[in-house]
Amino acid sequence: MAELIKALVNVKEIFALAAVMVFAALFAFRTKKVPELFFALLKEKLTRESFSHLLNRFLLLGFIAFALLCGVTIVGYVMANKTQPQAPSIEEFKAEIQKLKGSEAEMKRATEAFEKGIQHLEKQELKQAIQFIAISDVQTATSTAQFTLAYLYGQEGNDGRAREYAAKARVLAEKRGDAVNLVKIDRLVARLDRPVEKERPGEGMIGGEKELPPGGTTFNDAKPISPGLYKTSRRVEKKVYFRLNLNTHQTLEITFRTPDVDYPYANVSIYDKDGGLLKHGGIIGSRSRKTTTAWKATEKAVHYISLDSTHPDTVYRITITD
Repeated sequence: MAELIKALVNVKEIFALAAVMVFAALFAFRTKKVPELFFALLKEKLTRESFSHLLNRFLLLGFIAFALLCGVTIVGYVMANKTQPQAPSIEEFKAEIQKLKGSEAEMKRATEAFEKGIQHLEKQELKQAIQFIAISDVQTATSTAQFTLAYLYGQEGNDGRAREYAAKARVLAEKRGDAVNLVKIDRLVARLDRPVEKERPGEGMIGGEKELPPGGTTFNDAKPISPGLYKTSRRVEKKVYFRLNLNTHQTLEITFRTPDVDYPYANVSIYDKDGGLLKHGGIIGSRSRKTTTAWKATEKAVHYISLDSTHPDTVYRITITD
């Protein structure tokens, strides 16, 4: 069943295209000119009555084929949505745990811990979410909780732990015949195997700037950020934190430029996965000055960035290179 679901997910676009082509053919044969053209080509072999009978049969079979293709396409898109490698809902967890046999008290504690974990995840508090989902898994082992841990560790950049829990979730899903969860786990592992997205060095510091998004106030709620050119429209007094993933030997560069005003300032820091300071760069009092802070990763892991004491209109270019 899992292989069938994978096949439906992978070929849904092909079936959708085929359905469109069949619909176009049916529409064409419902007009007057196309059937007459075909009849003109076959008039020496078929009478008009025979051709009319053949045309009706073709339209009927074409409609059946169109309906089947549409049905398969819809099922494919539904399965693609259900097997997205994303954090499961509380309802999905409850649907699995209700099928299990075990201590009612343990299953209740597992459900409560999972709910708290999802609440922390909704607040982008990954570490707290992991703690509660892990408690849920200890109380009652479920493939949903183990998949969630794999997903969260992947978000955190800890691919080793992510694969460990993905393997555990797969064993449980196979044991319990959960084909949908099996496909979801395989898609998550495939995503973990992709190379980290990178961006080539930019062409400059002027033009195309995006507003710097709000960061977190601590490492625990650091917000994800992608390579690109950013600009602050507000004064940043206290530290704000962001996170991104680096592969081994990739270099993270943060080039920043102060605005052309009197006595501007800006500070940037780069940290490792545990919050240890790796690099720091700052500009104090120099107008329209540009500098770069960089770090070459020694392992594949999440890295953190903090900005503070930053003057409005400071520009940042974040790049990741091999």
